[in-house]
Amino acid sequence: MAEKFEFELVFALPDGEHDAFELSDAVFEAGYQDAIIGSGDPRLLAVELEVDGDDAETVILTVARSLLKHLPKGTALREVRPDLVSLADVAERLEVRRQALQHV
Repeated sequence: MAEKFEFELVFALPDGEHDAFELSDAVFEAGYQDAIIGSGDPRLLAVELEVDGDDAETVILTVARSLLKHLPKGTALREVRPDLVSLADVAERLEVRRQALQHV
């Protein structure tokens, strides 16, 4: 039975200026029209979501991969909140080092 997962993904944006409206559009184009988007730090983008699924890890990885396809090239997942799955698990599945998710 599907469960509703509430979580926030924080992405490190590549160097340069990024228009907050374009970032929001990218999240919406990825299919997450109900997301709450935060762009207070010009180097980071926070996306808060509620997504139905069978397990947290699969839901988070699916959303992260989808968003990364729509966000500017060079964007990297930095953090997942709350810690529904370990950062090491997410890093392993995204095929990056855990430290890469913690580095800005």
